[in-house]
Amino acid sequence: MKKPKISMKPGDYDTAHYGPWTVTQVDIDLLNASMNGDLKGVRNALANGAQIEVREIEEEEYSWLDFDGTEFRARRSALDMAAANGHLPVVRHLVKAGAAVQCPFPFLHGTETTLAQAVIHGQRAVVEFLLEKEANPGRSLEEAIERGEVEILELLLDHGMECRIGSGRNPYYQESLLGVAIGSARPGVVRFLADRGQDLHADLSKVEIQYELPRTGPMNYLEFAAYEYTRSSYKPRALEVVTVLLEMGARLTKRRKPRRMIKNNPALRELFTEHGYRFRG
Repeated sequence: MKKPKISMKPGDYDTAHYGPWTVTQVDIDLLNASMNGDLKGVRNALANGAQIEVREIEEEEYSWLDFDGTEFRARRSALDMAAANGHLPVVRHLVKAGAAVQCPFPFLHGTETTLAQAVIHGQRAVVEFLLEKEANPGRSLEEAIERGEVEILELLLDHGMECRIGSGRNPYYQESLLGVAIGSARPGVVRFLADRGQDLHADLSKVEIQYELPRTGPMNYLEFAAYEYTRSSYKPRALEVVTVLLEMGARLTKRRKPRRMIKNNPALRELFTEHGYRFRG
């Protein structure tokens, strides 16, 4: 099977946040070897002068505007590639050789990091190693929740990560882990967080309401889960989230808007009726 290669050639020039530098063939060798888990190739490239923090340059340039209006481009380093592909021996060698575990992508105020790449691709062993090295978490918690990686989420929380997280959609927006799990339609994560002691009866924070629920007003997590079901692209999973919350003792408040919403949705009304609720009309 042919090994994948990055689309770069010697002489490519990058000034986006990391440079300026001119990419050499040995830099390309380092990135390709890291992506493919070729430890010998990584060692040879570094011995021949490869820049350990060199970043890939895509053939097609993808650029966005950051929140402050500046243009940025996401770039993966050799360490990012090795981490994403689960090549732990290469990750260890690169870190030992000086690769920065604290260096984030220039993306959404630095929320994309090597650790987040390992989480996104479900590389538990790499996640454990990077946590030991106090790697920058970036969006690791969000990524673990959104992908339903319960074991990795447990690792992150046991390592002392905060139980409230900023959203990449807005740097001033914070949401709870349970809110993210509900919004991502991840019933396994919802159950895990409930078992871990998350308050199922609390209202979503005013900040979450402000950004996520502008028309519906205050809601607790069960009401929020029902609301998310009505607009979810993952109906079976979203309905299972509501079911998990009901099974674990979450209750509706007396607020009229959420109850009216549930009453007017056949699937929700049937589910809540099975759990003892009665709706007029």
